[in-house]
Parts: sequence; C-alpha cells; structure tokens
Amino acid sequence: MTQQGYQQPPPQQPPPQQPPPQQYYQPPPQPHYQQPPPQPYYPPPQPRTGMPSAGGALVLVAGILGLIQGIYIFILLLFLDTYSYGFYFDFGWGGPVILVCGVLALVFSIIAIIGGIFALQRRGWAIAVTGGILGMLAFGLGIGFILGLIGLILIAISRAEFHN
Repeated sequence: MTQQGYQQPPPQQPPPQQPPPQQYYQPPPQPHYQQPPPQPYYPPPQPRTGMPSAGGALVLVAGILGLIQGIYIFILLLFLDTYSYGFYFDFGWGGPVILVCGVLALVFSIIAIIGGIFALQRRGWAIAVTGGILGMLAFGLGIGFILGLIGLILIAISRAEFHN
C-alpha cells in the first residue's frame, strides 16, 4: 500500500483499443467511359387518323371520274360532230364551248388526282386542298362534285397531320 494510507491506484492500463476511425465510404472508382451524347427532345407524336387518307381517296375518285367525263366529252365531239349514220350533228357555236369544258375537266381532273395522291402520302397540304377544290370543279359525272367536297372537308380539317 502506500505510505500514508493511501491506496495506490491500480496500474494504468492503456485505454481500450478503439477501432481505427472509419473512412467515409467511397464507391469503387468507375471506369472512365465516354458519356453518351444527350438525346434530342422529340415532341410526342401526333395521333394519326384516317381523315387524310379518306379525303385523299375521295379526291382521287373525283379526279378519276372527272377524267372519264373529259375523255367522254372528247369522244362525243369527235364522233358526233361528223356525219354519223347519215345524220349530221352540228353543235354550232356550242361545239367550241363543249371542247373548252372538256379540256378544263381534263386539266382539273389531273390536278385533282395529283392532290389525292399527295393527301394519301400526307404531304403537301396546299396541293391536296387545291386538288380537292379542282376535283369538285371537274364535276366528275355529277357525283364527283360531292366526293370532291367531302374529300376537301376531310383534308382541310386534318391539316396538322400533313408534313410539308
């Protein structure tokens, strides 16, 4: 014991060993690959309806009917403006007017056919609308006007689906 009654403290032991301070967790190093290029932003696609296709088909049919009518007018003038079976059909001043109508029907019908094709491909909205208007004016054996009008309406209201 100690000299004057004091107890000697027990021999000092080294402090308990604490684990070494933990290093902050670091993920393993990543390989240095090249970053992929940023992806461009594309707006969501517009829903596709059948209106341009239906309108294009109607304008195309109106153009074909107008083409048939124009050819019919030329055949009519070619064969009836001559002697036929002993009868002479003279159109007088009406012959050139009918001929001009036949030429206009052919020209309008060709443009209507082109407009119908453009509408089916969904490109060239202005050409498709022009084809619809001229398909109406070609008159196409009477029903071509109605088909051209319905096709024109369908093409006109589906402008957003066309690529220019």
